[in-house]
Formats: sequence, C-alpha cells, structure tokens
Amino acid sequence: MIRLRGGGATGAAAVSALTALVIVAMGACSSTKTAATAPTSATAPGAALTVVAAENFWGSIAGQLGGTHVKVTSIIANPDTDPHSYEPTPTAGTPRRT
Repeated sequence: MIRLRGGGATGAAAVSALTALVIVAMGACSSTKTAATAPTSATAPGAALTVVAAENFWGSIAGQLGGTHVKVTSIIANPDTDPHSYEPTPTAGTPRRT
C-alpha cells in the first residue's frame, strides 16, 4: 500500500487522483481512431487550409511552415500587443469571410 505523508483521507484522495490521472493519460495515448479524430475530407483537394492563431508570432510560424497551402489569420495581429492584457471583443471570435 502506498502511504503518503499525512495519511488518512488526504492520502487516499491523493492516490485516487493519481490513479485517475494515469487512466486519463493512458486513454489519451490510444491509437484507436474515433469519429472525432479521424481525418475528414472537409476541404477540397488543393484548397488552402485555414489556420487561426492567437498571436501574430504563431501565425507567422504557421504561414512559414504551410506556405501556399495555408491561409493564416491572427487574432492578435499587432506584435506590440501584450497577450496577457488583451481584451477580446465580441467580433474577435467571429469567422472572417474573404
């Protein structure tokens, strides 16, 4: 039996939490494809993949990696904006049509 410092109910709760964490981690490593993770053909062959990045930095990296195969939109487009102090507006989360 695993005995943690303090023992009692606190130790049992810690062991239960650790066990639950291990079970979830093992499930996340599963290689079985489900409907949520299976690849779909939602985009036409040859069409650019739409990428939405939170910060301009990540959008720039996605654009460099994807090249002409991606269309990148950055939510925080100004590199001088501190993402920790950013306050989104209701329109920030709406899809942009071009």
